[in-house]
Amino acid sequence: MEHELVTVPDAESLAIRAAGFVAGQARAAIADHGQFGFAVSGGTTPWAMFAELVHHDLPWAAVRIYQVDERVAPDGDPGRT
Repeated sequence: MEHELVTVPDAESLAIRAAGFVAGQARAAIADHGQFGFAVSGGTTPWAMFAELVHHDLPWAAVRIYQVDERVAPDGDPGRT
């Protein structure tokens, strides 16, 4: 995969573009392998992208989302949201 630096004007544009990218990767992985595994950071950072991603028509039964995070916080800690 080649890397391309993309600049967008605001967070909403970034969320929309990121959701489109992820949806495209998901479709390709599902077509090739029957499933798509997606590891995302914890916290609130990816929420806007998730809100856009739900508008994409994907075979959700073939999608697995994994939360990954470098932070360790006990149950009930506000830092786990």
